[in-house]
Amino acid sequence: MKRFPNHDFDGLRVGAKSGVAIDHDKYRTIGLIILLLCAYTGYRVYLTSEKIRQIDNDPVLSQPLRTIVRVNYAKPAELSLLPGIGPKLAKAIIEFRTSQGPIRSWEHFEEIRGIGPKMVERIRPYASLE
Repeated sequence: MKRFPNHDFDGLRVGAKSGVAIDHDKYRTIGLIILLLCAYTGYRVYLTSEKIRQIDNDPVLSQPLRTIVRVNYAKPAELSLLPGIGPKLAKAIIEFRTSQGPIRSWEHFEEIRGIGPKMVERIRPYASLE
């Protein structure tokens, strides 16, 4: 007793209607694409973990910021090195500095929108107002 008349038994035809052939090339292509995507994802994860390992083992990259950033003269990229200061806040510092003149004290520095006492305490060891 044959389940698929006029066809030899093929495991991939089990879900198909009787007598309808399945395009094997299409499924092989889909399988190959999935395999390549999984391999690529694994490779990217491996590269990321290697980069993290290199940073952890590099004495220069794993150390906290050692230079002092001069807030009144620093460019946006230098200000962004300070903990908690991103590009937007660096731009706000420069705009404040341009409109108000040099920052005279840490209390004056707190007048910048987005900077409060906690932020000042975080960046104070790495920054100078000279």
